This record gives sequence, structure tokens and C-alpha cells, in this order.
Amino acid sequence: MLNRNPFIVSSIAICLTLFAYQAATGARVALNGYRHFLFLLPFVTLVAAYPMGLLLESRFFIIRSAAMAVTAMGLIATAVSMYQLFPYQYSFYNDLVGGIQGADGKYYIDVWRSALREALRKLERIEGASNIVRIYTCGAALNFADHPRFRLVTQQDDADYIVALRRVCDPQTLQVQNLPVVGEVRRQGVLFAAIYSRRT
Repeated sequence: MLNRNPFIVSSIAICLTLFAYQAATGARVALNGYRHFLFLLPFVTLVAAYPMGLLLESRFFIIRSAAMAVTAMGLIATAVSMYQLFPYQYSFYNDLVGGIQGADGKYYIDVWRSALREALRKLERIEGASNIVRIYTCGAALNFADHPRFRLVTQQDDADYIVALRRVCDPQTLQVQNLPVVGEVRRQGVLFAAIYSRRT
């Protein structure tokens, strides 16, 4: 049957070759590692869809029905998760790793640091129509194009608020232990960023 599907045979060969090469050599792949494997997604999709296609073509109604039900449940679960994460679907992790909670601590959960933009929007709502707002954060560039009243400061003591991204900020270094948290960015219960107030 595989002989009649050269795309499947070649897709399997491509996937196995790349994974075997990576495992055998430990080579540091291009594009920061994981992004290199994005090029495999079309081939992995073909390999994964092939057995499901065979089941859907089965002569037996019960097998076809079960395959359709499993496919529908997988699609619905993924669609619901991505809807909940809109517009940050890139941080979706499937149930094989336990969603975002399972990925937390194992994988980067905020690769593009979008939690920083979300934190700035929360600060805009907190501050309302106030004058200049001074913000300190560590290890991340701030884009204040949408927040003209915000100003980046280089010293914590000069800030009105401190925005701490979990990926790049160490709470010990930030010295925020005694500061009140006035806002948080969470996705599916996982903390991405916290906003601390230094205003008295």
C-alpha cells in the first residue's frame, strides 16, 4: 500500500533523516533550533494524516465513525484552545505536553514577549489619563508607539512601575519582593508577566 503513496514514503524518509542526523550529531540547527523543525510540519502532517485516511476509507462503518469522532474531538479541542489564546495562538501547546501548564518550565512559553505588550495595555487602563508614566523592565526592548505617555527608565528607583517578564526577569534582581502587584498577564492560568507598583 505504501508503494502507491510515494509522498508518504518520502515524507517518512525526510523526517527520519533529519531527526536521526540531529540525534546522532547533536548539531546546533539553524534558526535558534526549534524553528528549523517547522520546515518538517508539512511532512509530519502527511505522515500523521495517512493512517487516518486509511481508517476513513474502511469498509466498516464503526471504524469510519470512530475515526471521524476522534478527528472531530482533536479539531474541536485545538480550536477551543486557540480561541482562548487569541491573538496569542503561537503560545499554544497541545495536550501531549499538558498545554501551557505542561510546557511551562520545559519550553519557552513567550517566545516573542507579547506579554510585555499586554502588560503595557493593562498599565494604560490602570493609569487612565495620568501624565507621564515611568516604567522599568529588564532584558526587553519596550515599544511605546501606542503609549506616548510612557517613558522607559534605566533605574528601578526612578520607575513608577516595574514590568517583570518571567522569561528574562529575576525577581531577586528586580527587588520587588515588598512591592504590590497591580496587574498580571496570565494565559491558561500560567503567569507570563507581573506589574509591580512603586507609587506610594
